[in-house]
Formats: sequence, C-alpha cells, structure tokens
Amino acid sequence: MLLLSVLWMSVAAVGQSAPRLASPALPRDPRAFVLSLYRIVHHDSPADLSEPKDVRLFGPYLSDDLRRRTEVYTACERDWGEWNREWDRKHPGEPVKGPFGEEGMFSGSADRSWPQFFHVERVAPDGHGGFLVTVRLKVRYDGHPPTWDVWRVVVELVKERGRLAVNDLVYLKDEDSGRDYRLTGTYSTNCNGPHFKGWQ
Repeated sequence: MLLLSVLWMSVAAVGQSAPRLASPALPRDPRAFVLSLYRIVHHDSPADLSEPKDVRLFGPYLSDDLRRRTEVYTACERDWGEWNREWDRKHPGEPVKGPFGEEGMFSGSADRSWPQFFHVERVAPDGHGGFLVTVRLKVRYDGHPPTWDVWRVVVELVKERGRLAVNDLVYLKDEDSGRDYRLTGTYSTNCNGPHFKGWQ
C-alpha cells in the first residue's frame, strides 16, 4: 500500500506545473555581462523577441526602454503580416518579400545574423555611468581556402535598478555595411510605431 501511495504521488507530481524559477543573477562586470549575453547569441540569434523563448532568454539583458522599443517593433512585424495577407488576397501569385527577419538582433544583417565566434575587445565608460563594449564577431565559410567574415558591434550598457542592461547596439561601419547603424534605428526604418509604413 505504501508503494502504491508513493507511485501515485510521483504520477501526480508529474502532472503539476513546475514552480517558476527566478532567473540567475546576471554578471555585474560589463565584460562578463556581455560575454554571458553572447554565449546565448552563439546558440540562438533572434531577429526580434516575438517568440516566448527569446523573451525568456534575452529579456533579462535588456533595459526597460529597449524592451519597450522591441515590443513596439514586434507589433509592427505583426502589422506587416496583416498587410501581406491583404496583398496576397488582392494580388494572388505575386508574393512580396517582407522587410523583416534579415537581422540578427545582437549581431547584424544577412549572413551575419549567426556569428560562430565572439570576443570582447574593449570596455570603456560612456561618461554617463554606463559602458560601451566592443565585440568582435566572426563567421567561417568553408572553401579552398576557407574565408572569414569579421565585424564588430558596440553594445551600449546602462545601469538600471542596480543592474547592467543593454540599451542599444551599434553595428560598426565596415566594407560590407558602409556605415554605422543602430539597432533602434532599424526599428523605425519600415515602421511608424507599431504600424508598418512601407519599404524605405
């Protein structure tokens, strides 16, 4: 009888949802904080935070302002989805490529959205209590001989409620991008707040 009771309790426990665990404390050192972030980016490099798993993984790293801006951008992506469905209804057989989904939120555009290697090159105070952290990212392309794409981003960290948080990223100019540009700048390229405004 005791064995049956133990078995029943084990089965009952399986059916219950596990208690929510608090996220582990993030590093307070800016270099360690950014390394911790990019260890996750190495395995999961989202274009946005539209998936619940990405919110869980990356949300704790973001400032309140960047998280709010990202939520508005995600709403704009949904608005584009509605626009695209209407286009398909009116223009069957004439698909339109969407303007979203080409970026890696923490790495850059196109083939740079999935960096294979990362290295923190520099940590500097920003003069306002935060930090500018330069990260070198690399992708190796197989070939004879293999080739490498190397680029850099600057992660802008602020202090918020006693913790570090990512407030923006700058993708640095190089021969491929041609100019510096900001993550938050890409949010407004095709969007007016939560609404898709067309291709720019």
